[in-house]
Amino acid sequence: MGIPNSSVDGLKIGSTLNEMYEKLGTPWNKDGNYIGYLYKYNDKDIIINFASFNELYDVRFKEERVVNNNIITDILIIVMGGKDGK
Repeated sequence: MGIPNSSVDGLKIGSTLNEMYEKLGTPWNKDGNYIGYLYKYNDKDIIINFASFNELYDVRFKEERVVNNNIITDILIIVMGGKDGK
């Protein structure tokens, strides 16, 4: 589970994919339900994957609910590389 109320460039769980495309442009990769963007920062590769599934876990009610397939339901951030692969 992600950090509550966290966001990437103002995009957070519950934002639409249309908002994501408008803010970030063309993605680096699309794989199934995941849409990825690649950034380079201080000799590191930062991959941000946004996902859109049909269900979203609602922490307030501790249950999953069905959502529109245009809604961001998951954000995964991966930091790789740097000096000596660290």
